[in-house]
Amino acid sequence: WVFRYGEYLRNGTLSAQLGRSPALAPCDPFTLIAMPALFQDLFHSYVETVCTKCRTTPKNPGLCLLCGQYLCVSVGCCQDGVLGEAFSHAILCGAGTGVVLLLSKSAVIVIRNGRCVFWGSPYLDSHGEEDMFLDRGRPLQFDQLSYDCLTDILLRHTADDLILAVPDDSTPPYRRGQPSMNL
Repeated sequence: WVFRYGEYLRNGTLSAQLGRSPALAPCDPFTLIAMPALFQDLFHSYVETVCTKCRTTPKNPGLCLLCGQYLCVSVGCCQDGVLGEAFSHAILCGAGTGVVLLLSKSAVIVIRNGRCVFWGSPYLDSHGEEDMFLDRGRPLQFDQLSYDCLTDILLRHTADDLILAVPDDSTPPYRRGQPSMNL
């Protein structure tokens, strides 16, 4: 925006000639992508989607919650050097920070600078419980409060704190400080 503001001043506008700053439009507040009310609707809208890189239906599809891009999160697939597609996308989309909903698990992965951690799910069952990994088979409803908590983690830049809070002895590949995990 600074570059565009400088161009605006160099174009000889009336505000620039008078030495006043032009009024800048307020920024829209940061939000993650809009989500459907039912997880099954989200899942079924992507169930037959083909990855744009490998041209196959991924075993472990993901959805970037920052921009909505469909990702192939399978280990060893769509790698960019040593990085998997989720990490590569996090670098391009969020400057190293990424939030990916795993569609086959209803789990969110928070990515920050080559590390990641399971966060939970913005979809809850009728008892208000997560069904990460979709073991129970109950309908899952979107929970705005959970989604707001996830948004707050990004707004406050606390993704590193969240990832580093995971103990060293947790199950790989979601271990504190582990470099690129081929996601």
